[in-house]
Amino acid sequence: MESKETSVNDVAARVRASISDAEVLEALEHICRSSTFEGQGNSKKLLRYLVGETLGVRPITPNAIAKKVLGKLNFGPSDSHVRKEMEKLRGKLAEYYAGEAKRDEIWLYIPARQYAVFWRHSGKTLLGQTEWSEWIHRAAKLTPDNAKKASETAHRFWPQLAAAFSVFCDEPFQSRIERGKIELPETVQQFFNSIGNYHIYLTTLDCSEIRIYPLNVWLAEWARLKSSDDDDHKDLSVLQFWGKGSELANRTTLTIHPRLLKALNVPVETESRGITIYFSPEGFLCFYLPEPEPRPTGKCNLYVLSYKSGSDDESYYYLLVHEDHEDAFQAALHGTHPFNLKSYAYIVASGRGQPPTDLKDRLLARYDLVITGQKTKGH
Repeated sequence: MESKETSVNDVAARVRASISDAEVLEALEHICRSSTFEGQGNSKKLLRYLVGETLGVRPITPNAIAKKVLGKLNFGPSDSHVRKEMEKLRGKLAEYYAGEAKRDEIWLYIPARQYAVFWRHSGKTLLGQTEWSEWIHRAAKLTPDNAKKASETAHRFWPQLAAAFSVFCDEPFQSRIERGKIELPETVQQFFNSIGNYHIYLTTLDCSEIRIYPLNVWLAEWARLKSSDDDDHKDLSVLQFWGKGSELANRTTLTIHPRLLKALNVPVETESRGITIYFSPEGFLCFYLPEPEPRPTGKCNLYVLSYKSGSDDESYYYLLVHEDHEDAFQAALHGTHPFNLKSYAYIVASGRGQPPTDLKDRLLARYDLVITGQKTKGH
């Protein structure tokens, strides 16, 4: 069985291998034409030599550098000329990447005490972030089936992301839905930037999960569904009604069409609510709709319940407890066994940390007709 470490290294190798020789040479020439390297004849000649030898998988020695690059026919162990030129080259590369390389997607670097040139994706790109982040461990943990699906999806739709797409699959990203709009997390924005297409298709197959398809992926999925023998997909008019094409506003905001919200019984004017967005290995993003707001009847007390378990962050719950359930709720609250809050109360708001300062007033106004008292409990 392959070890976790080997799996992670394999994922990292696939990401780095996605850089072609042509891309490396293009990055090399961009560096040599920069103002940082203007007038630096030896540094440019040395860098070109080192890149060429590295791409050719040929050994690089100080003696070869002295003769072929610096024109020194007599080179001895005590000669520091090569070492000084290497230090100067590393310094120029650092200067270039600190100033002129803002748009470079491929970065070259030469580790200390080495002559071979290494390359990586810029940290400003999606590939660069996956290559050098802890998320690469996530890709190594994917099941073989999901890893295969992610690879097939990327090769089919976004070949430039073939080595990196699996890194993001099943990784949760937190966002919020407010008035039918979702502000996409930065990494999701960068994903759409990387595929270069902001046309999307939103739909649901089960009235609870919203799927966000890049349009080209949805068109392929739609063709598959129409030809499928799956009984669950016989009535395609449902998908046509609930689905809606769109385009990311300002490349950051996703608007859920009012018809889709209505079909899912989500009012457009609903307050901001948290959602968790996931990448599926099959090429779409998805999230589950927040549970609909409770509609309590009768007379209730408003409770603010704080909760902390072990080293976890403190959480808060705003509850409406019906007068008929007061005794049972108090007994459960002071008992020694865990219990389900929903068995005794309506959960009208919850979250981590401290609640927003205006939340209580908004809840009092919204449920004014049923609230008879207010109480605070810690647990």
